[in-house]
Amino acid sequence: RSMSEEADPTPDDIARWRAAAKGGDGDAMCNLGLLCHQNGILHGTDSAEGWWVRGAQVGHTDAMMNLGLLRYEEDRILGPNSAESWWTDAALAGNIDAMCNLGLLRSAQNREFGEDSAQSWWTQAAEVGHADSVHNLAQLRAGQDRTIN
Repeated sequence: RSMSEEADPTPDDIARWRAAAKGGDGDAMCNLGLLCHQNGILHGTDSAEGWWVRGAQVGHTDAMMNLGLLRYEEDRILGPNSAESWWTDAALAGNIDAMCNLGLLRSAQNREFGEDSAQSWWTQAAEVGHADSVHNLAQLRAGQDRTIN
């Protein structure tokens, strides 16, 4: 079972995740990170951050996305090991939630159009049906139409 399937994992679930994580399973690492985050254990080896870093190292894009959210919560938005850097890694690996978040970040930076812009990230996510990105893109285009007229 994954964390998204049940909010309260059993001790057996946690033991299985630990064993799977030891074997390099990114889903298990991500689940252990979520469990730690829910319990307020954010930093250290056996923490949300620790598990998500290990998950990211094996290419788990949800772990990268979660690291970005953790950095955002800590107000570490730009620079190395920031929300932006983790979301970029996840987005480049195909994570559509990270694409949407990068679009929001670029919009907040007034980078709506062009390469590596809100429009470009939201378009990529919208093309595969990400509802928030479709909405954000429509809002962006509506605003663009208003400024042209």
